[in-house]
Amino acid sequence: MNKKILAIVLCLAMLISSLAVSAYAATIDVEIDLSDLFGPSESDPETGDSENEGTGTGSTTKPSTGNKPSTGTTTRDEEDEDEDEDIFTGEETKKDETKEWTNPFTDVKESDWYYETVKYVSENGIFNGMTEDTFVPGSELTRAMLVTVLYRAEGSPRIESDSKFSDIDLEDWFGAPVIWAAENGIVNGISETEFAPNNAITREQIAAIMYRYAQAKKYDTTQGGMAVREYEDYETISSWAKEAMQWAVNTKLINGKTATTVNPQDKATRAEAATIIMRFIEANK
Repeated sequence: MNKKILAIVLCLAMLISSLAVSAYAATIDVEIDLSDLFGPSESDPETGDSENEGTGTGSTTKPSTGNKPSTGTTTRDEEDEDEDEDIFTGEETKKDETKEWTNPFTDVKESDWYYETVKYVSENGIFNGMTEDTFVPGSELTRAMLVTVLYRAEGSPRIESDSKFSDIDLEDWFGAPVIWAAENGIVNGISETEFAPNNAITREQIAAIMYRYAQAKKYDTTQGGMAVREYEDYETISSWAKEAMQWAVNTKLINGKTATTVNPQDKATRAEAATIIMRFIEANK
């Protein structure tokens, strides 16, 4: 009798064990199926699967925060990074380039011969207006103003010497530009000791300064032809400026003020100087 009871107990024990093993195996299968369906258990249910964060990697070995820093930084940071990348790739620059220039100057009209020049120098930060809403194209340009434009175009380089001109001090707003230009042989004074920064610049003086500037930059200034001699007032060009004027006329930086005169001694206006500089930049791109 006892043997029969013992046998029955053993059979029941074996049956229970078998059922337990089957249940455990079934549980494992269900967990595997759920994992395949919903993704790795590491994903944060509040932030969503890391593949939806815009990384595009498809990796399943992400930190539990969905590839975000443990400081709690959110997707907004990733959006900001995307915006920065757009700027660095030039997308924003392209938008600026296609943006139409709005003329801020009340004294510059589309019908004026210098309209495109003013637009160019204004857009490129070469010339500013005399005020916020006036360019004053017909006002005279001083010697200091022209040299300062060239100095800034070169990135305002460091000055290595003192001024050789008695009327130029490094503390002046034009001091560093004039000293730099003299160091590089771009300007001479009206005498050995005087630069005359506030004197209105003449057309031939602009030609001479731009000529020396081109040489300082190692541009080719060997121009053939004597087109400048075709102007009736050729003989009025100063001897020191004739080579520079020949170059300027041949390269079309300077045209005649009339069909027959080049007017080398005339004071240059802001519009004329801006036009010469624009042509120089465009010719040497």
